[in-house]
Amino acid sequence: MKVVLFSEFYVVKDYSVIVSEASVEEIKQALIKSCLTFDPSCFKPFLYAEKFTCDIDRRKFFWLFKNMLAASKAQSECELTLKIENTTCGGRGVTQYCFYDAVHKYARLSVNVVETEESVNFEIRPF
Repeated sequence: MKVVLFSEFYVVKDYSVIVSEASVEEIKQALIKSCLTFDPSCFKPFLYAEKFTCDIDRRKFFWLFKNMLAASKAQSECELTLKIENTTCGGRGVTQYCFYDAVHKYARLSVNVVETEESVNFEIRPF
């Protein structure tokens, strides 16, 4: 299984040449599309974009992201909708992308987005 995962990242690395100059907005749109369609491959080319940052290793981030999408898909009753909320986390302002289905009261998937002029950071919490 690790071999398959490892080979997937070599494919992403080749695509990174194309999307290395992607804007912050394009990276955010790719993440939103991935979440709404439960398809992590929409975001995969942007994993190595210069303006994308994450607190953990990018391969670990993608592994977590892929598994969180699979869990959200299994728990959701229908299509997801996006609700953008501004919250405070650790004393800083954070934009939170919350993806809801039509049935459940709580978000099926939440992504904290910390955006600066030169980069965007996504934080996915497993709980």
